[in-house]
Amino acid sequence: MNTDIKDKKEKIKKSFFSKSTEEISDRELLEGIIAVAFSCEDAKAISDSLFAKYNTLGNIVKADVPSLLKLDGINEQMAVFISLHYSLRQKMMSERNFKITNLSSFDARKAYGANLLRTQKTEAVAVINLDKNMDIISSSVISHGGANFSQVSPSELIKAVMYEQPKYIIIMHNHPDGNSNPSLQDFNFTVNAKEIFNSVGFKLIDHVIIGSDSEYSMSESAGKYFTD
Repeated sequence: MNTDIKDKKEKIKKSFFSKSTEEISDRELLEGIIAVAFSCEDAKAISDSLFAKYNTLGNIVKADVPSLLKLDGINEQMAVFISLHYSLRQKMMSERNFKITNLSSFDARKAYGANLLRTQKTEAVAVINLDKNMDIISSSVISHGGANFSQVSPSELIKAVMYEQPKYIIIMHNHPDGNSNPSLQDFNFTVNAKEIFNSVGFKLIDHVIIGSDSEYSMSESAGKYFTD
């Protein structure tokens, strides 16, 4: 290994271990990972180009391998390594939901939705089935690639709940690259979903929207949509 690169790796490692997580910027973190993992003297330039193209660390790890390979200095091994961090993050976020078993509070719903959907690369719709105490019976992602009612059929919604026979239902979807504020389409989706669930004897109690860095509960902020 080149002596200059070895010295740089040691300097980065010492810097990393001497700081708290809050003191390390995302850019520094990525540079350090690349430098230490690949003995790469161009780690800073590569990190800078990644942030120039994708803006955030979250967007970088979401990028697919072919897209990453288009950037100067990134080889296949490095692209795969960066992309694998997305899969790792998905696993970690999913594990957090093992501790959330009851969705009676708005905070719990938003936290559960963030863990379930924030790492999705595209828009997704999930259905959460609850018992009479609002304990989770089951949850499932029933649609990828869109969150408007025309892309989620009534049969998909009914299929997600009929076997479980829940007392209550919460639907969730994400805005991968935006805020969590609901659109008119989101409200229309909610009204239609509520009518479908009512038609087969089930009660929709919330629609939670997960943005890239925020969460929104319709039941909390627009409760009129859930009054009978």
